[in-house]
Amino acid sequence: MRLLLAVLLLAGCGADATCAREPALTWENFGQGFTATWCAGCHSRLLEGADRHGAPEGVDLHDLAGVLEHADRYAARAVGPAPSMPPAGGPAPDELLLADEWLTCSVLPRAGR
Repeated sequence: MRLLLAVLLLAGCGADATCAREPALTWENFGQGFTATWCAGCHSRLLEGADRHGAPEGVDLHDLAGVLEHADRYAARAVGPAPSMPPAGGPAPDELLLADEWLTCSVLPRAGR
């Protein structure tokens, strides 16, 4: 399944994203909901110890500032060629393509990458 997702992502947006969607995917219209659903259950500054389910302390993705701070890591682990987050499985392939577009076109440039 992960191999199929990787192939779909490589064939989709990624580094070749045109970023021509109007309106563009933003934190407000996509990222906030995606991150709340798939990341913040473990990666939140509001969680400590075992409640983080192994998420490293300080890697907090509950808000845009945290996403921007960890943008490269977020992109690599959530939608990269071998996505490993969330570890128990996650978004459907079409939602991963949207996340990849959001990260490529909105988050990484804003984070200076």
